[in-house]
Amino acid sequence: MANKFTATLEVKCWKEHECCSCGTVYRYKFRRKKKGQGQTESDAAAAATNSAVAALENQVEIWPCPGCGLVQPDMVSSWRARGHLIVFLIALAGFAILFVPGAADGIPKNLNQWLAMGWAGTVLWAHLFVAGRPFNNNLQANCERVQDEIEDGNLQVTRQGTEYAEETAGLFRQGGGFLLFLLILLGIAIMPSAEVMRQAMGWPWNRAWHPAVAGPTDRTWTWFPRTIHTVKGLWHGNASAQALNAAELGLANDLVYAETSTSTWGTTISVKAGEKHQTTSLWARIVVPDVANSQGKSLRVRIKLHVTYPTMRGNDNFDVVQNSFEHTETLVLATPGAGRTFILLWSLGGIGGACLVVASGIILYIRARRLKYRARPTRVYPLGAGGGNVAPVDLVAATPVKVTGSDPTSQYQLMDVDELEARRRRTRRWFYFFLIMMPVGCLSPISLIGMIDNKAVQAGLVTGGVILFIIAFAGFLLMWNDKRRFQRMLREKTAHMPHDRPRKRRRLEPEDDESRPRRRNREDDF
Repeated sequence: MANKFTATLEVKCWKEHECCSCGTVYRYKFRRKKKGQGQTESDAAAAATNSAVAALENQVEIWPCPGCGLVQPDMVSSWRARGHLIVFLIALAGFAILFVPGAADGIPKNLNQWLAMGWAGTVLWAHLFVAGRPFNNNLQANCERVQDEIEDGNLQVTRQGTEYAEETAGLFRQGGGFLLFLLILLGIAIMPSAEVMRQAMGWPWNRAWHPAVAGPTDRTWTWFPRTIHTVKGLWHGNASAQALNAAELGLANDLVYAETSTSTWGTTISVKAGEKHQTTSLWARIVVPDVANSQGKSLRVRIKLHVTYPTMRGNDNFDVVQNSFEHTETLVLATPGAGRTFILLWSLGGIGGACLVVASGIILYIRARRLKYRARPTRVYPLGAGGGNVAPVDLVAATPVKVTGSDPTSQYQLMDVDELEARRRRTRRWFYFFLIMMPVGCLSPISLIGMIDNKAVQAGLVTGGVILFIIAFAGFLLMWNDKRRFQRMLREKTAHMPHDRPRKRRRLEPEDDESRPRRRNREDDF
């Protein structure tokens, strides 16, 4: 395996802005630490350099203007774009978690729609919070907030602006936001359309059938209560169905079309160790016969399966086994074609509504990014007195780059004691998080089993609980190992340090001094 090198570059400079309102030119201390990887040292250094240059050119921090208190458009743009992107990604993951099991009937489709609607409402609230955060409602408070930073040397005014600020009401105004939030509301409104239609039409809900709404000419399937042990879950069979109350429903004959699995295998089957003895559930699908005035009538159907499946004989051979199963189930009918209509509305309303919510989120992200072009150009200056503005490429080129090999321990050897201590504290927090997650993540899904009367959902909850426990246990072991490693490296580092190392001083203020919230002096960071 080829070695992979990691380059670390920490750039420190002044970031200068010109206020769009009063024209004040001010700058603040800006620091970014970037890493890059590559197969060679030069490739890793180039990746870290490009990342640092991009950060100097595009990234900003939120510092109001000391002259008028205005937070600049590029600062607002950076915060909003990041917020909308995070909400978009979380929304996308949430809808995938809801609709993928819903499409496979792991979650009942009527419950799935209401859950998706509630999730979409949460996404709407999050986007509204990001888009509506007030940065410039109280300019006087913004001015007062940065005065402490000026005194601490973290902020400098290089040129005073005009006494009267220009009107900035239209500086942050962007069109299309109201329309985008209307689209999200439209997506939320159409999500439960299938369930609303079912309730309005009085279509019965059949938990044992999938889809749970079915009328004449619809196809629906059901699980058999019996399971089989087969190689790799393979099986096929012949299905036949009989309507037990055909005369009551006015059917000319009692035969019902049925079908089941058609999986095939050859003379050899390639399997893994865990696939030799799989427990598989049997199922059968029927076509609902044409029943006159079907709404609310019950169809009692008896389904027979003649199945063929492979079972293990020893460790390397399998036998083909045949068996017969029978299952009787009742289906309460809806109007003709109701099942197809329900599935169509679930797809168009549920999935279509989720697409509207997600698409509006990505447009909000793009819209927020475009706000930065209304700000005036920024400049970077090296730290120190008398330094002129330089190009970001030149500033990064003058910054030393640390390159380490593929061994992760060699990367930590270059860190100082404070950084190792910070990583140890962070690792310890994650250690306790995964420790708590092991029982909570496992028991939380399993505790819901008694509240849900659906075998597929119950199996999914058990699987989810086991997966969460495995993830938490793996994270616990990794954090335990990292915590021990950082503790060992800290002992090694501090063993060679003088014991009279100066400690951080605590600033004391007289009791009669006016107490104001002060930010930590960032001088030590530079």
